[in-house]
Amino acid sequence: MKRWIPSPQIHWRAEGTRAEVDPRLLSLLTGIAAHGALAEAANDAGMSYRHAWALLQPWVVPLPNALVKLQRGEGAKLTNPGVALLQSHRLLSERLAVTAQSWLGETEAVAEAPTIRHECVASHDLLIVRLPEFTRSQGLELDITFRGSGEAIAALAEGRAALAGFHVPIGALGALRRQMIAPLVPLRDVRVVRLFMRTQGLIVRAASKRLILSLADLAKRDIRFVNRQRGSGTRQVFDALLAAARIDPRRIDGYAREEFTHAAVAATVAAGSADAGFGIAAAAAQFDLAFVPLARESYAVALRRDLFDVSAEHSLLQALRAPAWRALVTATTGYALPSRVSASPIRAN
Repeated sequence: MKRWIPSPQIHWRAEGTRAEVDPRLLSLLTGIAAHGALAEAANDAGMSYRHAWALLQPWVVPLPNALVKLQRGEGAKLTNPGVALLQSHRLLSERLAVTAQSWLGETEAVAEAPTIRHECVASHDLLIVRLPEFTRSQGLELDITFRGSGEAIAALAEGRAALAGFHVPIGALGALRRQMIAPLVPLRDVRVVRLFMRTQGLIVRAASKRLILSLADLAKRDIRFVNRQRGSGTRQVFDALLAAARIDPRRIDGYAREEFTHAAVAATVAAGSADAGFGIAAAAAQFDLAFVPLARESYAVALRRDLFDVSAEHSLLQALRAPAWRALVTATTGYALPSRVSASPIRAN
């Protein structure tokens, strides 16, 4: 692999003005100082006499900030400011070259250091998509692959991922929560970190809201629905809500029609291809749609300490406690921060 060599440039500007010195002018000034003649200075700088003449015009006596004095029969001569600029440029260039070489050594050391990336399989969420940019500021690189909550938990349990992002319902759907986290309970080295709370419900076209106020309304005639894919945590929550309300899914027009993200569900409703879908409040807000809240959830990441060391765990917690992340969560519709951010053992209840 070829080395990258820094090539810093210095730009000069007359104080109190916006007039910048063309970098090529410095080469011309060097030639004038050496030869006292514009023709020879232009030749040294590799430019035509006409080009050199045009380049000098904004800096010739008697103009303000003049760097060169041109007189017929006397050739070219640097003014005192011209001499000072050339000397300053030489001195600064030498010092910058030394500094750049020092920087090169430091950056090469960083480039050669191995980058440790941690695999994360997670259920799709509008904020989880942005999590890597916040962990990166703490030195933690996350590669997130989006799958359903069940697949994410399975990947962690089988050691195919260091972290799993999943969401579980809070409150009445406790049985579903226990069912979802069951594969993690026997693992002693697993810790869970709650990231945020969020609200799921019906994403509805504003014009249809008078017709769709509850799950039961989905079974009405002429109501077109769009669902999340089988295996996703959101689909499991929706199915559990239907079962609790004793609503037969076969009565819902579009129950078998599936999308793979909250945004895709909301976009389908916004486009008029469906009257309602099931997803998070933030997706409804993103497309300026109405929303009927039905369930509160906790979104968490589970980590395996044999694959995700204490240092990485600390970086994750620092990112989640940082003001920038907390501000993002609280500013997003339908989200709330957990009471505390910590890594806790998995609990079956």
